[in-house]
Amino acid sequence: MANAITISHRLGKRIGKAKNYQGAPGAAITQDHEKGVAWLTRATACGYEPAQSQLGRMYSVGEGVKQDAKKAAEWYRKAADQGNATAKEWLKKHEMQ
Repeated sequence: MANAITISHRLGKRIGKAKNYQGAPGAAITQDHEKGVAWLTRATACGYEPAQSQLGRMYSVGEGVKQDAKKAAEWYRKAADQGNATAKEWLKKHEMQ
């Protein structure tokens, strides 16, 4: 059974890969939003709230996915339930709290 350090390391690697695919500063590869979505989705399976918030943003603007306010709200809600301030702000702005 994996311990907390191993799980944290795995999540960090997944988020790192997702940021690389999204073209984060210093990324050594070209942007591929669809692969970024895939890696973020894997991280959300572990309940990682920054990935949930990032997926909410991607659905809200249609980056790497078809724009979908309902799915954006679902991902932001999951992140907000874990205390993510950005997600709470988005939900408040869109009156979905």
